[in-house]
Amino acid sequence: MPEKNNRNQRRSAVRRERKQFDPYRMIENAKSLQRVAKELQEKSVEYIETDSLLFQGQLLAGPILLSLAVEIALKALLCQEQKKELPRTHDLLKLFQHLEPGTQESLQAHMPGLTMLPVGLPEGAPYPHESLPELLWAHRDAHTHWRYVHEKLWATCRPVQLDQALTVIINSYSKRWGYPG
Repeated sequence: MPEKNNRNQRRSAVRRERKQFDPYRMIENAKSLQRVAKELQEKSVEYIETDSLLFQGQLLAGPILLSLAVEIALKALLCQEQKKELPRTHDLLKLFQHLEPGTQESLQAHMPGLTMLPVGLPEGAPYPHESLPELLWAHRDAHTHWRYVHEKLWATCRPVQLDQALTVIINSYSKRWGYPG
């Protein structure tokens, strides 16, 4: 029995070690994923009739890359703000909610959203449509959802708005902490 406790104590000590993250590199990675997603989106129309597998792969890759890029960019902001262990989640809304209130307000000011809810918005949506929090709420599990879309049979994604949100987050980071490159 004591041996088991020792192993658990060692694991806890390892978990408590603060990982070193490079927020500049994280923003660079987010920007590069954004660039790849845009390139895929622009070229996907070319393959509708000539290469259906490539077209389908591009449709699947876009949401995965964009949601991952948004996740990385939000975590870069958190690295700079909090100087502590990052939340272990892919949930975009939870990451946003971990940001300082001033940062959340600043980001929301660049994507305030619409006050009128369009037809088809899910019942109970907690934020104004097209606002940054609403978009993050609607795509909060996109990273996982799109990787396993074959098990879900359906999926929706708003890549133009995700790209806009990512740009807002990257620009906010660059304005506050600079970006060499």
